[in-house]
Amino acid sequence: LNNLTVTGNSNIGVTGATGPAGSTGATGATGATGPGISSISGVFTPGLLFGGASVDMILDIKLGQYTKIGNVVNFVLVLYVTDKGSSTGNATITGLPYNSLLSTVVNPITVTYFSGFSMSTGIVLSGYIGNSSTIINLSESGGLGNLLTDANFENGSSISISGFYFSVL
Repeated sequence: LNNLTVTGNSNIGVTGATGPAGSTGATGATGATGPGISSISGVFTPGLLFGGASVDMILDIKLGQYTKIGNVVNFVLVLYVTDKGSSTGNATITGLPYNSLLSTVVNPITVTYFSGFSMSTGIVLSGYIGNSSTIINLSESGGLGNLLTDANFENGSSISISGFYFSVL
């Protein structure tokens, strides 16, 4: 890299960026300068709702961590459901630290681990973050269909999720 400047712990500015020989590069890449890319890290507290509520629900573990670089938010979260309570309806995870961008596509996420769920063998869990949202919608076997509900959760269910999404700056 040529002309790399770093200011403090949270700003990186790149000047004089060019693409491979013979290419025009991305729009604004050649000779691009800017105020830098800000970075921030922190923790958040995710929640679990069934049909928008969590009546009598007990979550013993609800941990979230994120790093936001520019408008890209990388995150991981873990939930352990001691008692799923009495609420019913679609399962959503709340509490992401920033609203997602309003876009023509949804932001897919990856369920890295899950146990204690009531589902058929071989089901893969996934989910997505909707437009302009801080909520994860959970689904079976990928895609936007077959949303998880309270019926898929049991007392003792646990889930770990990682992903990234584009946020409003």
